Amino acid sequence: MFLFTPITSNDTDIRDRYGSYKGKVQEDGSFRDKYGSYEGKIDSNGSLRDRHGSYLGKVDPSGNVRDRAGSYLGKVTESGDVRDKYGSLLGKIDPNGTVRDKHGAYIGKVGSSVSKEATAIKFFFPGLN
Repeated sequence: MFLFTPITSNDTDIRDRYGSYKGKVQEDGSFRDKYGSYEGKIDSNGSLRDRHGSYLGKVDPSGNVRDRAGSYLGKVTESGDVRDKYGSLLGKIDPNGTVRDKHGAYIGKVGSSVSKEATAIKFFFPGLN
């Protein structure tokens, strides 16, 4: 279920576990693919929109993730745990930016300018780069 596999070479690049460049998460929360095409954005209010501007969901200030209909999908905690709607652990984002799956296996790393909310979005909306 966990499809997020970044390794960063700087604060915003996304690289897969093999080091191949996959895109970028910009400081404004937008996601770009490896060709620079806009894929979507999580704005400062936590709203997530796809590349067409369609509303996909939201991460509220408490870390709760909801889809476009308002249904609860899960949560990202202050400590970086990412949990599904049943409370089951999906993964963890360590304070140093290391991303691990629910079994503790290393997935990749995100830079300091990428918020854990933007990182956690990949657990719930894996199609965004």
